[in-house]
Amino acid sequence: METINKIELRDENIYPDENVLCKILDESYESYTKLLELFGNNDMNYEWRYYHDGKAWLCKVQKKKRTIVWMSAWKGYMKATLLSAAAVRKTFRYCG
Repeated sequence: METINKIELRDENIYPDENVLCKILDESYESYTKLLELFGNNDMNYEWRYYHDGKAWLCKVQKKKRTIVWMSAWKGYMKATLLSAAAVRKTFRYCG
């Protein structure tokens, strides 16, 4: 079975900085930066870390100490996993 798209950021030695993410996300990079802005407006912090168990860089988004979202970079888009719908509803204010 052929894999059409696979997770990027597999090299532990290449930190996912702005340049790296811009190349991977391409046209969706602007949406990613707007999402980070939304997180910041809602007092959430994000952190990119390399995880040896999954052999990839993941972005963890937290409010205080509660993890809200895990994100991974794929060619042309970000994939997000929300941990709890109830927690997300309480965390995000109405965005218009």
